[in-house]
Amino acid sequence: MTLAAAICLDRAEDVERLLPRATVADKQTALAVAAYHGKVDGMRRLIALGADVNALNTAVQTHAVPLHNAVSSGSLAAVTSLIDAGARPDIRDTAYQSTPLDWANWYAREAGGETAKEYGKIAAFLRALAANGGRATGDGREPVE
Repeated sequence: MTLAAAICLDRAEDVERLLPRATVADKQTALAVAAYHGKVDGMRRLIALGADVNALNTAVQTHAVPLHNAVSSGSLAAVTSLIDAGARPDIRDTAYQSTPLDWANWYAREAGGETAKEYGKIAAFLRALAANGGRATGDGREPVE
């Protein structure tokens, strides 16, 4: 059992057992995987333990950062949690030179039939955030006017 798997499977006992021995790389990988699966509580915990929200992923989608992964998850809560934690919405992946907004627009267009996903809302949030100089309100849900 890895830290990333334990977080994504909501296995609290395994998370507690694995955290004391987790390396920086383990935490970064777990953050990327948690973001990809929209596991907000796990993301917040890893960030509190020093995982870098703007670092390139070390093992999963190595061309992207956790914010790109959160967009992929289709979870607006995951995206806003990372923004609240200091994730840069203007950061580009190294494969496509695309921002998280570019990814959200692509997913909204290509995966439009997935009703459980919030790609359109994520794209709208990131678009509004960009229009407001990257500033969001305290809850991360609405851009500052």
